[in-house]
Amino acid sequence: LFLVYQQLDRKTALRLDAGAEGDTRPKAVVDEYFVALRLRRQFLRPWLFFEVQPERAWPRDALTSKRRGDWRLALTLEVQFENAPAGHSRRWNIQR
Repeated sequence: LFLVYQQLDRKTALRLDAGAEGDTRPKAVVDEYFVALRLRRQFLRPWLFFEVQPERAWPRDALTSKRRGDWRLALTLEVQFENAPAGHSRRWNIQR
């Protein structure tokens, strides 16, 4: 697996993934190669994030051992929770 991260600004970041998945025993076989780009952005609140991840993968067919190209898209919504110790001030001053 190969990863590269790049922060674009205070709220936005990119991540590039490239790699392979498979087995090493009884013999080394790569089941899938893949490349993905992930855009992550904080929005509406400091603790709310969304991610868009397009991916190109080349899985190996189990019966024929031939590879085909697949396009994939993942959409993620993330909420981060924080348990601050007693007496600890909040990291964000959210106005309601």
